[in-house]
Amino acid sequence: ARRYAMGRNAIEVFDPSLARRQTQLQRGGTVSNPHFQGIKLSAEVEARVAAALQAEAIKIRAREEERRKRDPTYRPDAIDLSTLNLKPFDKYTDYYARLGVGEFASVAELKKAFLALSLRLHPDKLAGATTGELAAAKAKYHDVSEAFEMLSDLATRREYDRARDKLEAEGDAGLTDVGRNDKPPPNCIDLPLSLAELFKGC
Repeated sequence: ARRYAMGRNAIEVFDPSLARRQTQLQRGGTVSNPHFQGIKLSAEVEARVAAALQAEAIKIRAREEERRKRDPTYRPDAIDLSTLNLKPFDKYTDYYARLGVGEFASVAELKKAFLALSLRLHPDKLAGATTGELAAAKAKYHDVSEAFEMLSDLATRREYDRARDKLEAEGDAGLTDVGRNDKPPPNCIDLPLSLAELFKGC
């Protein structure tokens, strides 16, 4: 993998898969996707995909540089950012909002926010609360703990940020993400009908 030097610290911003897709589009080809093999995309869709890829690359580089500026402890050249042991995150969930911090928060800021929320949601701080309030606090604590777990792992946080940047870039380019469907399942009611009733109608 190639690295681009930015100041004294070398920041790894090269994404092989992203680079391959960009090269394919620059050469007038289509983006290979196992879900769309044999399907030729229209010129309009190709243009949108190209725009999304370009915006994604820009966002990734800008995010790495901004994090390096705001957090002196962020040294991607000196820490393990291997993707082999990533935690299973949800790119549709805003973990930063759960902790009440910005997306460029330092590790120290993440810990401070998590500690403050943990103390606030502790059962000892909820004396006299109703059963419903205690259940809500427990669920909130679970969400906060999950957010801190994802963001405190540097490799997982970087991949999560990149997935969010990709999602935003695709949305800005007019591409629809179909990876998540929040529509509830249809209601099904069993009706005891005979074949004759089905044929004749009720």
